[in-house]
Amino acid sequence: MFTVLIQNEKTLNSFYDHLPIFNGFLQSEENEKSFEICEWNESGRTIEEALPELHSLTDDKSSWRALIVRYEDDRQLATHTTRPENPYDFIENAVEFDASTNNPLIRLVSMLEKPLEYFNPDRASKNQKNFPKYEGVLPESITLITVRHTDELIAAPEALRILNDDDFVLRNGYPSLCRFAVCDRYEQGPIRKRKDDFIFWNAVLMLAMNRVDSAFMQAYKLYSLSLDFNTEDMNEVWSSKIEDIQNARYRIDHFLNNQSIYLERYEGNYPDYRISAQPIDLSVHGSNSMVHAKDYQAYSSDPSDQASSWIKKARKQISEVESLWNSIPDKVQEKSPVFSRRGGYQKKDVDVLSPRQRDQLEAELIALREKVNEEYRNLPDQEMKNADQLLRQASVIEEILKNRPSKSRILIWTISLVLVDLLAVIPAWLAWFKVYKESLNVLSILSLVLLFVPILFCLFITFEYRKSVAKEIRNWNDLMSKQYHRLHQYLEKYVVYESDLLSYRNGKSYLDLSRDVKEDIRQDQRNLEKARSELMRFEMLLKKWAAALGVNKDAYRAESTKEGGLNSGIFAQGTSSGKNGNYEWLDSKDFKMPQVQKQLFHFEMDQSENNRCFVNETGRKVYAPFSFIEKIHIENIRGRNAS
Repeated sequence: MFTVLIQNEKTLNSFYDHLPIFNGFLQSEENEKSFEICEWNESGRTIEEALPELHSLTDDKSSWRALIVRYEDDRQLATHTTRPENPYDFIENAVEFDASTNNPLIRLVSMLEKPLEYFNPDRASKNQKNFPKYEGVLPESITLITVRHTDELIAAPEALRILNDDDFVLRNGYPSLCRFAVCDRYEQGPIRKRKDDFIFWNAVLMLAMNRVDSAFMQAYKLYSLSLDFNTEDMNEVWSSKIEDIQNARYRIDHFLNNQSIYLERYEGNYPDYRISAQPIDLSVHGSNSMVHAKDYQAYSSDPSDQASSWIKKARKQISEVESLWNSIPDKVQEKSPVFSRRGGYQKKDVDVLSPRQRDQLEAELIALREKVNEEYRNLPDQEMKNADQLLRQASVIEEILKNRPSKSRILIWTISLVLVDLLAVIPAWLAWFKVYKESLNVLSILSLVLLFVPILFCLFITFEYRKSVAKEIRNWNDLMSKQYHRLHQYLEKYVVYESDLLSYRNGKSYLDLSRDVKEDIRQDQRNLEKARSELMRFEMLLKKWAAALGVNKDAYRAESTKEGGLNSGIFAQGTSSGKNGNYEWLDSKDFKMPQVQKQLFHFEMDQSENNRCFVNETGRKVYAPFSFIEKIHIENIRGRNAS
């Protein structure tokens, strides 16, 4: 069943000092964890204040157990004095439960479970508890384990050393589901204290991993816990663990040395970051925009309609040219896959640059940036030039087309002039005939000449209009040709500008990522140095525990300096076919700090049911997390072994 270890701040400090005992279980997969840690704020008046993490730990659990661990009380609970022989029997409740004292421990267990009736029911109403109840899933059991100081027990006044009785549960108002245990600490110097603390925290782990059987721990009673260890198994565990730590330290030193050499001496391939300007054909030309004068005759049946058609066509052509000017950047990126990627590298493609290479690349990028800025300043304006001239020219052509004579008008002019000529010529011709009845040929020729004069005049007017239209259309075509010529110039300059800009971005990206890769290596180096320091501290802790527990020093005395340690067990090097050249070992994740902790900073645990230890002398067994735990003693403080 899932267990929540409830501890105050001072107890947590000791818990983290002994974290290797618990690490193997706390680092299990989430769905396999047997217990979690919940910090207890002794001043909290509600569960949300006292145990702020409890909801998140238990809301998804159908059932759970509470294990309240008291290694050292915080200031609030420390002010409530207990009897030396029983750290759960408070002096303030010597006669009956006193609710007015607001004891943090009593308040906590009362919020987690309904309390029993009190020792003196006649005064229960006066001492009624009014603690808010926990609205989440209630624990099925509450087990309390506390360090008991034997020096206080020996030095206590005789008046306080009354015989322990089973009424302390009723007298202090504990719920019926509570079970009470202590581990004695014998104040005989730091070595004995280290041994007692090691036993205490292993006992906590045993309670967390095993359901408390009523056959061993009954209600209303106080029990003492102690452990027996198998010396041979401890020697083997300590020898293996310290050897692993020493091998790991040797490998870290080896890697750190390689890192330093690599960062100081390695010179990788210089980046080929430049992009050459490739000509791009966008099919931008003005042949389709040229206007032919032959499409506009010297006369028309409806000059106004043709003028209106012309101005619409002219404005459409101007709009198309403007659109081409503004769309060139997008069209260049569409036509060129190189430009569409917009430049840049990824970390996996980048080497660490040597100082010489970095200085060279920085100098090249400074020069290239100045070149890009100059090219940008020299780019033609993306907005269309001479647009006003084109509009004025279109208006001139429109006016000419609009003022042309229509076919009917030219016909009327011609007929009118011919009639006028005839009216003027016929009388003269008749008079001539009366006087000169001969020489009619000369008169006929003269008459025909006069008749053709108005026709020639109309033809002259028509051809003058046609010449004027052709001239203005040529001017229009010249202006459009200049636009397309400038458009091609802009395209060529823009491709060069874009190529240099992307080259700069590529180089800058490589330079920045190279710094990042180098910083990553530095960070790996710092992580390795931190791991080495943690390993040294853990090794020292193991040796202190070994001295306290009587582990044979010969089992771990020799330092491991064999290079074979680099390739053995969990320290086997990985191989890489990556781009990192002489630092392929950086691909190995063995020495990221979480991995180091997961692999080394705990005792090898056995979560199988086969790893069990004896309870007292009963012959019954319970689960033991480590092979060196041989027996657990659960004894009634009054001197009766639990059975």
